[in-house]
Amino acid sequence: MRKIFFAMALISNFYLAAQSDSEQEDFYMDAVIFKGDKTDSARIDFFCIIPNKTLHFTNTGESHVAKYELIVNITDSLNNKVVTHKYDKIIKVKEYTAAQSANGEFSKIQEQYYLPAGNYKIKTILHDSFSKNEYEKGRNMTLVNFSEYPISSSGILLVSAIEENEKKFIITPHISDNIGTLQSGYFAFFELYNSLHYNEVSIHSEIIDNETKEVIYSDNTVKNIKDSATSQIYIHFPNTINYGRKLNTLKITIYPASKNAADNNDILAVTQRSIRNVSHLLSKISANLDDAIRQMRYVASNSEFKSIKEAKNDKDKLKRFEDFWRKFDPTPNTERNEALEEYYYRIDYANKNFKSYTEGWLTDKGHVFVVYGPPNAVDRSSSSAYSTSTVYEKWTYYNNRVFIFYDATGFGDFRLSSPSVVSELYEYHP
Repeated sequence: MRKIFFAMALISNFYLAAQSDSEQEDFYMDAVIFKGDKTDSARIDFFCIIPNKTLHFTNTGESHVAKYELIVNITDSLNNKVVTHKYDKIIKVKEYTAAQSANGEFSKIQEQYYLPAGNYKIKTILHDSFSKNEYEKGRNMTLVNFSEYPISSSGILLVSAIEENEKKFIITPHISDNIGTLQSGYFAFFELYNSLHYNEVSIHSEIIDNETKEVIYSDNTVKNIKDSATSQIYIHFPNTINYGRKLNTLKITIYPASKNAADNNDILAVTQRSIRNVSHLLSKISANLDDAIRQMRYVASNSEFKSIKEAKNDKDKLKRFEDFWRKFDPTPNTERNEALEEYYYRIDYANKNFKSYTEGWLTDKGHVFVVYGPPNAVDRSSSSAYSTSTVYEKWTYYNNRVFIFYDATGFGDFRLSSPSVVSELYEYHP
């Protein structure tokens, strides 16, 4: 009986603690299994991206500085630590907008780990040194001995773009299992290890709805793997696929070239991973519509706010909510509404960074941040009077608008000092 390789890297046991359902995640992690450099080992390619906006930056006068620690722990099936790796990073940027990822600024970590066959759990902890915030992601993985199989496949890496430069391919990995933000489709990249000297193989690609088990997309292609012990393969998945609402499985099955999604006895290898097609922001709004409406305080007039709140049922309430935001949409011919996304991103950021005795978006700092966005410069100072010390923070914007906050308690309860009130409403500016 022929031994068939079945790779199950990165499937449904992805988890994330301390994750907010905003459009962007706090940080991104992926880990893909490949053949190792020894016959009895496999290789884990580890990727991590930390957006600047997740971190707390301090102003040193000449630059804005953030510092974080990333800890990667890998444990075996007996919960013994087999890998502990700590990365310490200091990030310096000149402009405060770069600290807020205005142009998508981030830092990245890429590493390779070689381990023998077995079951492992990889746990990644991000600790922000200045804010003391901590975020965590993890995943269970099964590593196999590739040399035991005549034909085998690596795990699948999602790729958002491929460019050819001097006959070499440059890829842009998509470090997330959520493909909902990839407007032009994506590629599944994997390696095929061939010791049977097959010249060609047939590759059957499927997207399966995990809830209904329905195959919602399938395609076949033939690849030439002649004279190659290791073939690097890219399979394109278009943006026209109608995905399931929750988790889906991306499955790739390898057959002899003369077979095409035939009997299971003809299978040479299988590899699969979980994917999602989720807009975190829109799913959060749908699930917590009343909260989203309550948070419209800084964008809607009293009459607009009242009209939405007084809808006769949830369906009508959602329709009025969507109608309201439609008039702000800068690109009405596309699926995205950038004005809505930016507004609720600011709400989410305020909740995570300005929380005091109330929700972050309700604080004075949160109010200013939601209406005007991230300041272009932040300066902090303090003054002492008798036994108390007051901390002042000045936010400056490019249009010469200045806001001064003060914290007289020492507990981060910043109140707006100048101007005394904010009277303007949110306006979207790309």
